[in-house]
Amino acid sequence: KEERDRAIESSKREAEEKARAEAAERARVEAEEAETRARTEATARAEGERVAAEAAAAAAAAAALADAPRRADRESVAEVSKQQGNEAFKAGQYLEAVKLYTQALEVAPS
Repeated sequence: KEERDRAIESSKREAEEKARAEAAERARVEAEEAETRARTEATARAEGERVAAEAAAAAAAAAALADAPRRADRESVAEVSKQQGNEAFKAGQYLEAVKLYTQALEVAPS
């Protein structure tokens, strides 16, 4: 009877050890799957952010191209006013020079 009891106890221990090992393996697999999901989600977020940044850059470039002719016109008008201001200054017409410089800055502040 003792031998049979020892065999039963031994079988129980083996079954418990096997169950613990299986549980540990399931936990390891679940952890790996969770890590893979997290990496996949992070990659998807990063890709979405990259696409959004590229779209914003493209929109900004398109807006700059659309504004280029108007900006060039403003800069041309400003340059003419500045040159006229320089001529007025050379002629000693300081008040007129200030008005022309101011006009140039109002048209194209940069």
